[in-house]
Amino acid sequence: MNWNKSLFLILTDDQALKDTLGLKLKEWGADVFCLGIGEVFPSQRKAIDVALIDVRQKATEALHYFNTIKPLMPFAEALIVNRSGNISGSIEGMRSGAGDELLVPFDTVTLRERINKALKRSRKRQKKQAKRSIFSVFEDAMSAATFAQASEFETALEILNGSSSSTKERGLSAKKDPGKNTGDSDREKEKK
Repeated sequence: MNWNKSLFLILTDDQALKDTLGLKLKEWGADVFCLGIGEVFPSQRKAIDVALIDVRQKATEALHYFNTIKPLMPFAEALIVNRSGNISGSIEGMRSGAGDELLVPFDTVTLRERINKALKRSRKRQKKQAKRSIFSVFEDAMSAATFAQASEFETALEILNGSSSSTKERGLSAKKDPGKNTGDSDREKEKK
């Protein structure tokens, strides 16, 4: 897979992991951007394709920070970097939207394979978003507004970021209530 023009985020406080992963990804042709947990995310960055999130030591803090910056990178596919035995970190990572997990230590073949899969998912999401009609964008905006009014902010953000499918596919289309007027007049009902 061609990694040119792909941007990877490495989110960790471990300088050795930043250096090692960053160097390997750059060797493979990717642009790499590293952040420590809690560092300011520059909003003018180009779209991030894959985010590698280190949950080995500070899973809760890392994933909380990732969730706060996730709206700034709607197409990013998340991979968590974890140690064996850290089951709570794995569960938290998957709940935060990570698509896969790398257990330390890992070899370069596994790293490249997992990142290729993540990059494919990210590009597929980008293509899907580019193909959306203006009507579906408006439909999702209205759905998100409805969820936001009901204080369901996470669902509203998912809809706006395109991680949910169209409104009809989510089952949010209006269903006819048998007790409500469906538009038939009383005379038409009597004829039936």
